[in-house]
Amino acid sequence: MVTQSAQEIFQDLLDRKSEALLTRDLRAFSSIYLLPQRLEVFEGRAHLDTEADLERLYDGLCAELEVLNIQRAESVCSKAEFVDAETISGFYETRLIVKGLQVLQSYFALSTLKCVDGVWRFAGSQYAGPEKTLPHMVLGRYIAKQNLASGSDSEA
Repeated sequence: MVTQSAQEIFQDLLDRKSEALLTRDLRAFSSIYLLPQRLEVFEGRAHLDTEADLERLYDGLCAELEVLNIQRAESVCSKAEFVDAETISGFYETRLIVKGLQVLQSYFALSTLKCVDGVWRFAGSQYAGPEKTLPHMVLGRYIAKQNLASGSDSEA
């Protein structure tokens, strides 16, 4: 039996996520996320509880990638380790590429993967980096809309 390392599993999910975004494949994108999902940036925490929530986030990411004319998203896992048999914690960096040049600044994330029924998926992520990165722009707007809808100005 061939077993993959934590880093190989993590990188595979990153590659699948980039491909799903760049090819506008919502089904492939949704298949790598567990719900409920919590995505954190400095602006707060996005709560994704339903497929509709995940689709709204996906639509926002795709719209931003289209506006920026992104041709390639390079995500590289620099470290990943098994926390237990069903959990991986990993750190990665993403660069967005147009005509061979990086646009915006790289962003970094610490993510947790969970294996449920033999399938690895993202279970939560914390994004770090300057305000002008893809997660901060898209999640910032998502969080603002969530707060407006709930009548709150802070994340719970």
